[in-house]
Amino acid sequence: MADVESAVAKGHPADAYLTAAFRRHREWGSRDRKWFSRVIFSALRWRGWIGAFSDRGDALLLEADLLEAAERHPLLEQLAAALARNPAALKPLAAMDLDGKSEALARLWNAPAPPPERLIPDWFVAAMALPPDADPAAHLRRCIEAFQARPPVWLRAVRLSGVALCARLRGAGFAAEVGPLSVSARISGKRPHWPTLDRAMGACYEPQDIASIAVGVLAAPAAGERWWDVCGGAGGKALHLAESGAEVWCSDIRPRALAEAERRARRVGGLDIRFFSHDGERPLSDSPTFDGVLVDAPCSGVGTWSRCPDARWRTGPEGVAAFAARQRRLLENAAAHVRPGGRLVYSVCTLTASETLAVVERFGAAHPEFEPEHAPHPLHGGNPMWPIWVWPWEGPGGGMFIARWRNRAGG
Repeated sequence: MADVESAVAKGHPADAYLTAAFRRHREWGSRDRKWFSRVIFSALRWRGWIGAFSDRGDALLLEADLLEAAERHPLLEQLAAALARNPAALKPLAAMDLDGKSEALARLWNAPAPPPERLIPDWFVAAMALPPDADPAAHLRRCIEAFQARPPVWLRAVRLSGVALCARLRGAGFAAEVGPLSVSARISGKRPHWPTLDRAMGACYEPQDIASIAVGVLAAPAAGERWWDVCGGAGGKALHLAESGAEVWCSDIRPRALAEAERRARRVGGLDIRFFSHDGERPLSDSPTFDGVLVDAPCSGVGTWSRCPDARWRTGPEGVAAFAARQRRLLENAAAHVRPGGRLVYSVCTLTASETLAVVERFGAAHPEFEPEHAPHPLHGGNPMWPIWVWPWEGPGGGMFIARWRNRAGG
């Protein structure tokens, strides 16, 4: 556990560290790896309550598993005995709400109950973006509750509807529900073993969070259009854009991300995507223009804290400011490549004011030729709005901020 803590403190994602550790320890079976992953990510999620890894040692494993487990794991009995704890008193707390878990830990430690605010970094309270007319304390509480809940597995249907994908999943023996978007589905109950799911289903789905799917839905490219996905990453959104029949240019500065995007495109097949290395902050050679440009910018990732709990401990206020500066540069450069009448979409999976509202307000003031485009909320409809927030409890899933404009240059 101390090694994981050290890696996270240095800015390394916990999942990458665990993947490397599992490769070094081939003697660990699949059940061991699954339990190690679950309890370590539980510890990361509840770290603000149960202390630093290096401070609590094996007690951290015990308490982290209790907070999220529905039943006791056999290893808990051994840990409890080693720590001179009474196993009968160690009841799983998964069914309790935040207040109930806090009170249970207080009894276990014989200490004051820890407040919810300790589960997040101190800097987030001042940095948090607020929806109009929201009560700050109530909104913060709702965010924390969402961050502490493990989100479901979401899938995007490829070349079929979400309803049809659910039917195929159920036919293959998986529990599935139709999502709020026409191409979305979620797996309920036990999480899938991906190789088994892939063998059963083939290339009719892509794993993608509901908030990320919403970005592609709002981009709404038309067949025959040409789009640039400026920060394409592992390609999830680029594939979604290309499935509309659009030609997509997908760039990223990270070779591994581009290689994964190309692999996923080959798996699906038949998509018109051009992959290339580019940092997004410089004009493209020959300055081509596009019918649409998507800037899904690198960010502090607050919207992913439920799925990637270590991310909250890898970012500070200095990092947020650096992300915001880069986001402004990316958006400025992207705007120059949107043809008159074309669409510009900006999205970030974060919930800070400086990376969302501040970025688009500054861009709008500098570029009056880009007119905000209102749209109904992709998950629950309603009156058209701009910009659009997908809050993590709405899917439930990730949190996302989305703004889109139409280039009215030249009338």
